[in-house]
Amino acid sequence: YLMEVEDFPEEAITVLMDDGIHTKPSRDNILTAFANIVRDTREGDVVFCHYSGHGGQVPDTSNDEIDGFDETLIPIDYDTNGHIR
Repeated sequence: YLMEVEDFPEEAITVLMDDGIHTKPSRDNILTAFANIVRDTREGDVVFCHYSGHGGQVPDTSNDEIDGFDETLIPIDYDTNGHIR
């Protein structure tokens, strides 16, 4: 859809997937992908992010959440590198 209908070039699409083909969705790879978006986009660009994975909650340490928890992304290596806040 993004390439065929919206004309996104293939080289502008990053896929992180635990399928043995794409780059794995590890903590570092997810954070790097988001950092690349911030670094490479300019005013007027369109960014589409889709996350289809596990999420979690950890205690809120900044006291800005009514329910007392921050929501997280859970990368493939969460057991050694933790959640992503």
